[in-house]
Amino acid sequence: MDNKHGAILWEPVTKLRSITRNQEGNGHLIRVVVADDSPVTRSALCNLLMDECDIEVVDYAQDGKEAVQKARQLQPDVLVTDIQMPMLDGTEAVRILRAENSHMKFIALSPFGETDDITTAIEAGANAVLLKDTAPMCLPNAVRAVHLGGIYHRWCVWRDKQEDNS
Repeated sequence: MDNKHGAILWEPVTKLRSITRNQEGNGHLIRVVVADDSPVTRSALCNLLMDECDIEVVDYAQDGKEAVQKARQLQPDVLVTDIQMPMLDGTEAVRILRAENSHMKFIALSPFGETDDITTAIEAGANAVLLKDTAPMCLPNAVRAVHLGGIYHRWCVWRDKQEDNS
């Protein structure tokens, strides 16, 4: 489905919201911790997710070690983590938390989409891997999908309409 910005969104947001509400039955918010070492990216991710009526960002972390600590303490439904971070990378954070916690879901963010990074993240236990330059609405959709027990595997394409005319 194309929108005015040229994004192709594979999962309609309203459909995923209604699925979340119907399965939960109680208006439960999906609790998320966001981990990224870039303050600008971390803030943008938090703001994007906080705009959603069914997602609550309960905290954020600036490195993998802090992500593990906060996830252990807060027990979010979903951890959204950058793959490449200092102290402990996102893939190792996922591996540690997956071994300890079978109900938590994990979304890994890859800056470059390197096949090795994606494979390693999935092997570590990530339920979804998204490129950082993915269409913005893919992240909330992925949060909803993995929260419902799915694996978010559809790539969202973001392109500028001007690119189509060249």
